[in-house]
Amino acid sequence: MREVLDQIGNLFERDEAAYFRLIESYRRREEFIGFHRELIDQFKGTIDGVAASYAANYADRVFHDRELCGSIAELLVNIGFDGSDDDEPKQWVTRTTIPQWAKKAIYARDRGKCAQCGADILMELEDDDHIDHMVPLAKGGCNDLVNLQLLCKPCNLKKTSQLVPITSSVPPYLLRFNR
Repeated sequence: MREVLDQIGNLFERDEAAYFRLIESYRRREEFIGFHRELIDQFKGTIDGVAASYAANYADRVFHDRELCGSIAELLVNIGFDGSDDDEPKQWVTRTTIPQWAKKAIYARDRGKCAQCGADILMELEDDDHIDHMVPLAKGGCNDLVNLQLLCKPCNLKKTSQLVPITSSVPPYLLRFNR
């Protein structure tokens, strides 16, 4: 198994197009599925031992990256999650009241600041907070936590049902490199 994986890795370095043709071939796909099953059988105890903590850690990391959440929300629209065959996505869910636990999580991720302008909503005690759908419901967005962000009232009223660029929520000290 290791030799095959090394050969394929080396092919990627030499000829990327050939690498993808090989990976996408039916025979190789079946071979990889077999490798995958072998590894799962070999490490079943270890996998079972870390599965719950890995899932929680992964979910936490995904949620704390607003750009990644926005990408997931956009992907749901792009793959046709709304069930339409049309080119234009349509609204497929109704607006719901955001639960208090979700609001707290969004406040924590966005650090109480507007995701668009950076205004400190916690410090502006008289200003209303707005939980915004990054991908608007009217454009195929969903009510899932990955599609929600904190906006100040002026930014949310200006955004309406538009798609706007999503900014990072990851603090600079956690980034591995500058973008």
